[in-house]
Amino acid sequence: MAFESLDGADVYFTRNQQLWKMPTRGGNETLVLASMLDNNYAVVKRAIYFLKSAPSDATLQLQFLDFATHAIRNIGAVPGPSADEVSVSPDERWLLYATSGGTGSELMLIENFH
Repeated sequence: MAFESLDGADVYFTRNQQLWKMPTRGGNETLVLASMLDNNYAVVKRAIYFLKSAPSDATLQLQFLDFATHAIRNIGAVPGPSADEVSVSPDERWLLYATSGGTGSELMLIENFH
């Protein structure tokens, strides 16, 4: 799974539970995160939000990698388990992620849909 940075300079991709980046114009790959949960990351303007496994299987840790400082900050726990992929709203106020639970299907009602 790969995502281009918002400025178009880099492509971020996962390999073996690690996050890598590579310049879009070619060049060497660089390790960004040595450990993360599957493809659960979202690239935003100033950072990367990503999920990591927590000591309890019932929760995951939402973390934040700041591009300016390269510091990783723990945002908090979210209910798990998670399916692949997360998304962050453009204003970075909301995180969307899918959970993986039992088998079957889900039926969703969307009211006032136009």
